Amino acid sequence: MASNDHLSTLDAIIPDAGGKAVDDPEAPPPDAIKKKKTKSPPFSNYWRILSFGTQVEHGALLVAIGCAAASGVALPLMNIVFGHLVGSFNGYFIPGSGITEHQFKSSVAQNALYIVYLFIGKFVLSYIARFFFRTAGLRISASLRLAYMRSLFAQPIQKLDEISTGTVANTITSSANTIQLSISDRLSALFQGLALIVSAFVIAFKYSWLLTLVTSSGILFVIVVYSITTPFALKAQQRVDKADEKHATVASEAISSIRTVFSLGAEPKLVKKHSKFADESHKYAMKMGPVMGMQLAPIYFAIYACYALAFWFGLKLYREGHIANVGTVIM
Repeated sequence: MASNDHLSTLDAIIPDAGGKAVDDPEAPPPDAIKKKKTKSPPFSNYWRILSFGTQVEHGALLVAIGCAAASGVALPLMNIVFGHLVGSFNGYFIPGSGITEHQFKSSVAQNALYIVYLFIGKFVLSYIARFFFRTAGLRISASLRLAYMRSLFAQPIQKLDEISTGTVANTITSSANTIQLSISDRLSALFQGLALIVSAFVIAFKYSWLLTLVTSSGILFVIVVYSITTPFALKAQQRVDKADEKHATVASEAISSIRTVFSLGAEPKLVKKHSKFADESHKYAMKMGPVMGMQLAPIYFAIYACYALAFWFGLKLYREGHIANVGTVIM
């Protein structure tokens, strides 16, 4: 949920879920800690973040997960209804189908009502999921900020002198905001997307397993693109975060000693120094644009290409008799 650098900085101050500080006397030497920080954080860090919530937040998260999963299932079900609606149009306008006008209108009205009901259900479930995820994210991030400050003030003076104020302010702000955003939005999208994918595959394999396998090639393409571009995006984001720490340190130190700065006339030099680090952060942020473009452009290409492939191959199967109804292609 948070970046590796933010989690490493938090681990240096915040105690774990059991209440034991990371910098206790029995901790390994600093060199060993630095070597350990270079490794990827364990998956238990995610559970550790959620451990800062109470039973109320955990209950809200469970309710939100259930609503998010249910709202994800609504879209594949809507595709089934829309496929039946297309099939009704196709069957009525085929000569000699035997479908009367009354049957056609009744089928269209019924399927339209199903779509409206699914839309209302998806809206309500999505709203409840977002509300509970947002509330739990705010409360957990607030508890994390409080634990950070308590652990920070419990450190020895020597430890506090080794950490710049700008680094502390940037870490607690960016890390807490990242965690809050991850719980509020990313976690909701994760469970909603998982439920959507699982239900969509179940429905797709039920109606046409061959068409499903062919169109699933787009998922493999997306995985390959993300595997190649994600490391570059993470490195670019880390550079931006480090540059933000530098200019935040300059600003924090200048504000904390504002009288001395004005009495010595050092404000132009500090402004120049702050602008230098801010420009450095802006330069690294601008370099993220091409990286994000390289990541998103193939993704959208894969989405529209899969639509085209589904219609082309689906109509081919329909002409060959492998699909009984053209509405199956829509599903």
